[in-house]
Amino acid sequence: GINAEYMGIGAGAAASGVGVPAVGVAMCFSSYMLAAARQPNMAPKLLPYCIMGFALSEALALFTFMIALLELFVYG
Repeated sequence: GINAEYMGIGAGAAASGVGVPAVGVAMCFSSYMLAAARQPNMAPKLLPYCIMGFALSEALALFTFMIALLELFVYG
């Protein structure tokens, strides 16, 4: 099989993708704040799209974390 050291490197590389969706979440909420500041009457209509963007970004983080755990414990 594959050595445990190499599995750790692969899991670390996969887990590095967990931090990337934080940028997406920050961009989602900053765009919402900008839009709400420019047109306050549209803020209630834009909030569901903001929450949807947050949820999709976090789902990406969970998927990358799941792949890292699979590499460590299932394929290791």
